[in-house]
Amino acid sequence: MPARYDVLRYSDGTHRAVPAGDGQGVVGAHRRESRRQQLTGSLTAGFLAMVVLVLVGGVVYDSFVTTLGVGIGLGAVAAILRAERWTHEGPELAVSDASERVVRDYVDEFDPDEVTDPFDAGD
Repeated sequence: MPARYDVLRYSDGTHRAVPAGDGQGVVGAHRRESRRQQLTGSLTAGFLAMVVLVLVGGVVYDSFVTTLGVGIGLGAVAAILRAERWTHEGPELAVSDASERVVRDYVDEFDPDEVTDPFDAGD
């Protein structure tokens, strides 16, 4: 039986072939990593904004509670704005379970021997 492939399309227009059935896993792994980066960046932006506002507010205002409240509120706004600007740049599944002939239409200079398991740890 001839080999079958999934073709992934990246945002820069390039295509990559992976063994059939692995395409959805690769797309899912990219999305999970993107969400992790988004969450980490948003929390960092929010925390930094909160710390700066509390430190500056502590000098300007007499009330620490008011300063802390304003810092938390503006920190949350910073985190939300950071999350809203995030874009996912991972691949999309262009073709699923395709023959070598179909893959050649998508991947320039396609060599079936170069297709490896994307989840192989490379022991």
